[in-house]
Amino acid sequence: MEFGQHLSKIAKEVLGKSTFCKNEEMTKQFLILPFIRFLGYDILDPEEVVPEHHADFDDRHKNRVDYAICRDGIPVIAIETKMVHSDLSRDLGQIRGYFNAVPSIKLGIIADGIRYYCHSDTIEKNIMDERPFLSFSIDDLAQGKFDDTVLNGIRSLRKDSFDPSEISVKARDNLLLSRFTKLIGEWIEQPPEKLIRLFLESAGFEGRMMKSVIEENSPLVIQAFTTFLDRKMLERIGFAEREVVKIDKPQTSDTAAGGPSAIEEQVPEWAIPTEVESQVFEYCGKRLAFLVKDESLFHEIENMKYAAMKNTFIVYYKKRNQGRLFNFRLLSDGQFEFVFPDSDDDDPKIVTENLSDIDVPLERTFLKRAKTLS
Repeated sequence: MEFGQHLSKIAKEVLGKSTFCKNEEMTKQFLILPFIRFLGYDILDPEEVVPEHHADFDDRHKNRVDYAICRDGIPVIAIETKMVHSDLSRDLGQIRGYFNAVPSIKLGIIADGIRYYCHSDTIEKNIMDERPFLSFSIDDLAQGKFDDTVLNGIRSLRKDSFDPSEISVKARDNLLLSRFTKLIGEWIEQPPEKLIRLFLESAGFEGRMMKSVIEENSPLVIQAFTTFLDRKMLERIGFAEREVVKIDKPQTSDTAAGGPSAIEEQVPEWAIPTEVESQVFEYCGKRLAFLVKDESLFHEIENMKYAAMKNTFIVYYKKRNQGRLFNFRLLSDGQFEFVFPDSDDDDPKIVTENLSDIDVPLERTFLKRAKTLS
């Protein structure tokens, strides 16, 4: 089982116990400790996971943290825990005081068993940052709602990966990556004038870059971003040469006349296939290449296309309606739901965890569509 799948599995198990946690101690036992164990630390070794670790300035100023994770007897990670659904922002001072008091601590985590905020010292050494470099929710992890940044961030916390001497550098990189990603997202929505000028200059534009020129080319910059992302998605699933599927839009009088609004609108986020949808489409192409024996029909596999809709993912042959092979949805429990239209079976719906279960209806429907539409 790959790390992401294992992470979701553990998150589901932890999440299922959250309703039973009525106080901080139960939160520790049923939510926090299982996750620490998932990260590879021995929660039964008092020399590795130390509860109520202290760093007192004097008898009057007590500094304790719920758990200190030690390496060779030296604390390197501090974890402050609160009851489920607590306002964690109010308790940052507690973990910050401990972090600042213990120079060997390189990672400070505050968590309520569902939400985790990870802090380091990217700005000033031994002074914990206000802003977390990594944050995640067990609820999101259980639903598979995480990107590579979160996945790699959690992976770096594992015992076999965690490097105290490198964590502040990784944290700084993670913060910058997060900001860069946010900037690119904003640019795709509304590119700033400086960026449009840079594109025009780099593309060899000749002439005065007046305000009208900037406004006129703004939609083209947006389209360039989205086209690039679409092509990268197709490259990942092995269809680099396939033309990007466009979402049909009704023509207006301007578009019919070739006016300014003829520039294609930005493809909405839901129209871009998810990673799972891309994997399903890739599987169909590769599997049909094995199942189809007729040489002439083998080449027809190249005419298989997809359309990502708001609530379903459609795979079809040549024509979206007449050539529909199946509708696909990823269910909340992680299972795959396929619906094959005009299936010969009583129930056209297949719910499964194994893609190979669709081989028979996939081949049958494809051959039927190819015969009708070729």
